[in-house]
Amino acid sequence: MEEFVSGFGKLSIADVQWLHNLYRFTAENILPVVADSEITCKELSSCLFQCLCRICHNCSNPCCSEGKDGVILPLSYRFISLTELQSQQKTPCCSQLTWSTSHFKHWTLHEERFLVGHKVLSRTTLLLCGVLTDKISITPSATESGEQQSGGNLYLQDKNGFIPCEIIKLDARWLGHLVLFPSWSYIPQSGTVWRPTGTEAGYLEIIEAPFPVFPKLFIGSLLVSSTLNVLLPDSAIHLLDKGFRCHKVKLNIAGELRRLSPILSVRGKTFFFFFLSSFETDTCLPVVVQVPTKLMWHHCLEVSKQYVVTKVFVSSLQGTSYKMFVVSSSSDFYLYNEVSVKEQTLVELVRVSDMKETVNHELTSLDSKEESSQNKSFTDWSNQNTIEEVFESRESKICSYRGMISKVLNITAGLYELDGKFGLCVAYQQVVNCGRGLRPGAQVEIHDAHLHFKESDHFPRIILCCCLRSALVVIEFSRLSTEYQPFSSIGNIYISLLFKYDLDLPNYLWVVHIVETLIKRFC
Repeated sequence: MEEFVSGFGKLSIADVQWLHNLYRFTAENILPVVADSEITCKELSSCLFQCLCRICHNCSNPCCSEGKDGVILPLSYRFISLTELQSQQKTPCCSQLTWSTSHFKHWTLHEERFLVGHKVLSRTTLLLCGVLTDKISITPSATESGEQQSGGNLYLQDKNGFIPCEIIKLDARWLGHLVLFPSWSYIPQSGTVWRPTGTEAGYLEIIEAPFPVFPKLFIGSLLVSSTLNVLLPDSAIHLLDKGFRCHKVKLNIAGELRRLSPILSVRGKTFFFFFLSSFETDTCLPVVVQVPTKLMWHHCLEVSKQYVVTKVFVSSLQGTSYKMFVVSSSSDFYLYNEVSVKEQTLVELVRVSDMKETVNHELTSLDSKEESSQNKSFTDWSNQNTIEEVFESRESKICSYRGMISKVLNITAGLYELDGKFGLCVAYQQVVNCGRGLRPGAQVEIHDAHLHFKESDHFPRIILCCCLRSALVVIEFSRLSTEYQPFSSIGNIYISLLFKYDLDLPNYLWVVHIVETLIKRFC
């Protein structure tokens, strides 16, 4: 420790004490989880200090200004372990190392005015550092490997434990690396609600992108590094025909992400699916992701962006003749760039892949199929501005919406309020992360929800109902001090009744009202 501190020259007593705490924190919490077993505590402490300097260099927080000795030390901030955070912090809080006081006040101003009765998050001066991972480390006695996939969830891990993380937009290159979070919120679980088995005491909402402690290891790109041969949807869709056999062939496909399902868990298998649409027609390719190491894609993919997905293969849905594209363990995804891809025709793929099931006289018909597909016109599925316009138009009851969660109506029943006037029901949708991030004040984006209208004295008259094909995404975390109330179907009386009697939404809402009434009268 003294050797580490002496490298900074002459320092004040406060500076020395802060560096001692940094070194001690590194030795006790960070060094044991670093992949490089040869790095010393002194070297790791220096890397962590340099990471802080990079963060503080251009920030507006006065505590990060350079001192007289030329050293940048945020003396008012201290590192905290994950177990300390969960045991000591009983109310929601946030920490923004790079923000000035005026920046923080501006950030909290809007929601405090809109949602009356809620306080804004209290600001703390804590620093978090750990390994961002999609795996949970467990005791070696439980499994031979000592770790297991987390079912699409993200965690921050140090020596003593892990804590769930919710990130608006994940960069896949962050996973498995030691990172430092400059801006985050900690949301403890409400002590007044039932806690589903396996849920933790709280979770993190990551407000700004983390900084890698080892930036040289942060390599790779979301763009294709070399030219790839790709099939576009108008050509690739014919590989899903019943008479076409290409199960062992891996290929690259490209298109615009039209729809993204939630992460689902069925019969012990966790997966999600998405659809890549043509750039010119309404053709869509169904793609399923079920490889455990690829489930983190769900946090990276964005609807309406264009992607290339590599090394997928065609497979049939178990028990049916329905075919789809399946992501393999060697698959990857990149942002689509015309310069880096070469469009491949179906005929070319058949020839280079040596598909024995496809004979030469069929190749001519494949050409004609591709040409007919490309002549289809693209249809804009929705151009409505508001939910009211969608409802009045009577043209479609499937819609997308962006708004703010203004109230939790009944968390156990999966019912929320949007913008003070609409309802949101997630009871029909699996919420694998137990609803983390769905707090009053959070901005959400909903795709392919069912729009229902019903006059009621107990619930909003217009309700958006999410099903297994709907996507519910938090696009901005709440700035309010509202606790985490988890939603889970396990041991849930409302969800049990819903599936036992196959209830539609009107009858489900009636059951919710009856159960609420009985609880109020007799419990």
